[in-house]
Amino acid sequence: MPGAPQSYVLLAHPGPVRQAPDFVPTNVMAGILGGDFSSRINMNLREDKGWAYGAGAGIRYSRGTGLFRAVASVRADATKDAVLELYREVQKMASSPVTDAELQREKSGEALALPAQFATGQDILATYRDLIFFGLPMDYYATFAQKVGAVTAAQVAAAGKEHLHPDQLHVLVVGDAKTQLPGLREAVATGALGAGGTVVELDADGQPKAASAARAAG
Repeated sequence: MPGAPQSYVLLAHPGPVRQAPDFVPTNVMAGILGGDFSSRINMNLREDKGWAYGAGAGIRYSRGTGLFRAVASVRADATKDAVLELYREVQKMASSPVTDAELQREKSGEALALPAQFATGQDILATYRDLIFFGLPMDYYATFAQKVGAVTAAQVAAAGKEHLHPDQLHVLVVGDAKTQLPGLREAVATGALGAGGTVVELDADGQPKAASAARAAG
């Protein structure tokens, strides 16, 4: 995106399935990392650094797979540093405990948000449709608040260690390659994003530029 004033940044790797037995503590962990305004990622990139209007992370689920993702749209001049900060936040969540304040805030938020899933007929339909889609019991939410309330800091730490893998993260950046690619290449070359990384420049269709040029020449 030549001349783009912002960069879209995404860090992702395969995640757990929705039916995983530790879904509840994993959901709490993901919420603390990047699920709401007070999450670590948003407070870092938006409130502390002022690089983004909003930033977050979470796990997206399909029927048989999950995808962990951390995302932000940031000022172009903060692209490299934003990538590094997102990477560090994932590392930190995967290897260190959460605070009691973080744990209680997230658990309270999840419990208080539960009624909204049944606020209207459309909400109820969507909630039960998801239960059917994921093969979960129809009484799943009858005990959900109690399960959230019982989550411990040790369970959250275990979920982070089990499901966050900084060394497996793929980084996608959409922005002005002319101004931002050199810094990203430097971050990869110095090992700031882990060992063994490579940089691939894509065209507007998401294809490697070298392959696109070869096809055009052919």
